[in-house]
Amino acid sequence: MLATEGDVPADRMVVFAQQTRRKCEAGDAANCKKLGRLYLNGEGVPKDEKKALSIFEKTCDQGNMGACLDTGALYATATGTTMDMARAKELTDRACAGGEQTACENARAIAPYSP
Repeated sequence: MLATEGDVPADRMVVFAQQTRRKCEAGDAANCKKLGRLYLNGEGVPKDEKKALSIFEKTCDQGNMGACLDTGALYATATGTTMDMARAKELTDRACAGGEQTACENARAIAPYSP
Protein backbone atom coordinates (compact mmCIF):
# COMPACT_ATOMS: atom_id res chain seq x y z
CA MET A 1 0.00 0.00 0.00
CA LEU A 2 1.31 3.43 -0.90
CA ALA A 3 1.08 6.46 1.34
CA THR A 4 -0.26 9.80 0.13
CA GLU A 5 3.27 11.23 -0.16
CA GLY A 6 3.84 10.20 -3.74
CA ASP A 7 5.30 6.78 -4.28
CA VAL A 8 6.69 6.17 -0.79
CA PRO A 9 5.57 2.75 0.50
CA ALA A 10 3.71 3.03 3.80
CA ASP A 11 6.33 0.87 5.56
CA ARG A 12 9.04 3.43 4.62
CA MET A 13 7.18 6.53 5.80
CA VAL A 14 9.05 6.79 9.12
CA VAL A 15 12.39 6.89 7.31
CA PHE A 16 10.97 9.29 4.71
CA ALA A 17 9.71 11.57 7.51
CA GLN A 18 13.13 11.55 9.20
CA GLN A 19 14.86 12.43 5.94
CA THR A 20 12.31 15.15 5.22
CA ARG A 21 12.77 16.62 8.72
CA ARG A 22 16.55 16.77 8.27
CA LYS A 23 16.18 18.54 4.91
CA CYS A 24 13.70 20.96 6.44
CA GLU A 25 16.02 21.70 9.35
CA ALA A 26 18.73 22.42 6.76
CA GLY A 27 16.50 25.14 5.32
CA ASP A 28 14.82 23.37 2.39
CA ALA A 29 11.38 25.03 2.25
CA ALA A 30 9.90 22.43 -0.11
CA ASN A 31 10.76 19.70 2.39
CA CYS A 32 9.35 21.79 5.23
CA LYS A 33 6.05 21.93 3.36
CA LYS A 34 6.22 18.13 2.91
CA LEU A 35 6.97 17.74 6.63
CA GLY A 36 3.93 19.83 7.49
CA ARG A 37 1.78 17.56 5.33
CA LEU A 38 3.22 14.49 7.04
CA TYR A 39 2.22 15.88 10.45
CA LEU A 40 -1.17 16.96 9.13
CA ASN A 41 -1.89 13.44 7.88
CA GLY A 42 0.00 11.48 10.54
CA GLU A 43 2.26 9.76 8.02
CA GLY A 44 5.60 8.59 9.41
CA VAL A 45 5.06 10.88 12.41
CA PRO A 46 2.26 11.20 14.95
CA LYS A 47 -0.65 13.23 13.60
CA ASP A 48 -0.29 16.76 14.98
CA GLU A 49 -2.34 19.48 13.32
CA LYS A 50 -0.88 22.25 15.51
CA LYS A 51 2.65 21.23 14.57
CA ALA A 52 1.64 21.11 10.90
CA LEU A 53 0.23 24.64 11.20
CA SER A 54 3.43 25.87 12.83
CA ILE A 55 5.59 24.32 10.11
CA PHE A 56 3.38 25.71 7.34
CA GLU A 57 3.43 29.22 8.87
CA LYS A 58 7.21 29.24 9.16
CA THR A 59 7.57 27.93 5.61
CA CYS A 60 5.11 30.52 4.33
CA ASP A 61 7.17 33.24 6.04
CA GLN A 62 10.18 31.88 4.12
CA GLY A 63 8.34 32.56 0.86
CA ASN A 64 6.86 29.17 -0.02
CA MET A 65 3.47 30.10 -1.48
CA GLY A 66 2.18 26.54 -1.33
CA ALA A 67 2.72 26.63 2.42
CA CYS A 68 0.82 29.95 2.58
CA LEU A 69 -2.07 28.26 0.77
CA ASP A 70 -1.99 25.33 3.22
CA THR A 71 -1.83 27.66 6.22
CA GLY A 72 -4.80 29.63 4.95
CA ALA A 73 -6.77 26.43 4.49
CA LEU A 74 -6.07 25.39 8.08
CA TYR A 75 -7.30 28.75 9.39
CA ALA A 76 -10.41 28.54 7.18
CA THR A 77 -11.29 25.06 8.46
CA ALA A 78 -10.20 25.50 12.10
CA THR A 79 -7.68 22.68 11.71
CA GLY A 80 -4.99 22.89 14.41
CA THR A 81 -6.21 26.36 15.36
CA THR A 82 -9.34 28.38 15.85
CA MET A 83 -11.16 29.53 12.75
CA ASP A 84 -9.89 32.89 11.55
CA MET A 85 -11.34 33.83 8.18
CA ALA A 86 -9.49 37.15 8.05
CA ARG A 87 -6.16 35.35 8.48
CA ALA A 88 -7.22 32.67 5.99
CA LYS A 89 -8.03 35.36 3.41
CA GLU A 90 -4.76 37.20 4.07
CA LEU A 91 -2.74 34.03 3.51
CA THR A 92 -4.64 32.86 0.46
CA ASP A 93 -4.35 36.35 -1.06
CA ARG A 94 -0.60 36.23 -0.42
CA ALA A 95 -0.32 32.80 -2.06
CA CYS A 96 -2.43 33.99 -5.01
CA ALA A 97 -0.21 37.05 -5.47
CA GLY A 98 2.77 34.65 -5.36
CA GLY A 99 1.42 32.63 -8.27
CA GLU A 100 -0.53 29.80 -6.61
CA GLN A 101 -3.61 29.48 -8.87
CA THR A 102 -5.49 27.31 -6.40
CA ALA A 103 -5.03 30.05 -3.81
CA CYS A 104 -6.75 32.53 -6.15
CA GLU A 105 -9.74 30.21 -6.37
CA ASN A 106 -9.74 29.71 -2.58
CA ALA A 107 -9.48 33.47 -1.96
CA ARG A 108 -12.62 34.05 -4.03
CA ALA A 109 -14.43 31.33 -2.11
CA ILE A 110 -13.33 32.72 1.28
CA ALA A 111 -14.11 36.37 0.49
CA PRO A 112 -17.81 36.27 1.46
CA TYR A 113 -16.89 34.81 4.87
CA SER A 114 -13.99 37.08 5.81
CA PRO A 115 -14.41 40.48 7.47
